[in-house]
Amino acid sequence: MMNAKSLKAMFSKSKKAPNSAATEPGGFTLIELLVAMAVALIVLAAVVSLFTTLNKSYTRQNVAADVQQVARSGVDFMAQGIRMAGLDPTQSGNFGITAATSTSITFAADLDLSGGIPGPSEAITFFLNGDELLSSLDAVPLVENVDITNGPGLTFTYLAEDNSILSEPLDAIQRDAIRTVQITLTVREPAGRGNTVARTYATEVRCRNIGI
Repeated sequence: MMNAKSLKAMFSKSKKAPNSAATEPGGFTLIELLVAMAVALIVLAAVVSLFTTLNKSYTRQNVAADVQQVARSGVDFMAQGIRMAGLDPTQSGNFGITAATSTSITFAADLDLSGGIPGPSEAITFFLNGDELLSSLDAVPLVENVDITNGPGLTFTYLAEDNSILSEPLDAIQRDAIRTVQITLTVREPAGRGNTVARTYATEVRCRNIGI
C-alpha cells in the first residue's frame, strides 16, 4: 500500500513530464510565408500572362475574320455591278465604261432594257474618298477603313482581250477595249491596344456585255 509520500513523488514526476505536443512549433514561420507568397505570385503572373496572350489571339483572329469578310463583300458588290457594264440589248450605244482610273470606275448598263439614256440607277461609279469606298448609288460607304497607309487601298486594273494591261489615262478607244477588270481592296481594322489587322481581297471580273 502506497503511503502519502509515494503519492506525492508520483504526482510531482507527472507534472514535470514534458508535453511533446506543446514543444512542437505551431503554424508557419515568416520565411515559409514569404516563400509561399512568392510562389503564388509567380503562378498568378504566369496565369495572367497566358490569359492575356490567349485573349489577344482570340481578338486578333475575330477581327481578321471580320476584316476579310468586309473586304470580300465590298469587292463582290463591285464585281456584280461591273459584270453588267455595257449591257445594251437594243444596241443604242449609250451604255459601257465611260471612265476608268486606278481608283475609280464609271459605267452604265441598260438595266430597265429601255434603250434610252442611262437613268440615275443605270450609271454607276465606284470610287475612293479618303479611306471610304463609295458608290454613286448610295451615300452610305460600301466599305470603311480602306487601308491607305501604303497606297490607295483600292486598285482597278484593266485588261484587253489579249490580257494585256491598258495603261492610264484611258481614252474612249481604250475604254472600249476593256474586257476584264481586276479589283484589289485592302481593309484595315483596329484589333485592340493600338494593334491593327489588314486583309486584302482581289478578284477578276469579265465584262461579258462589252465587245459583243
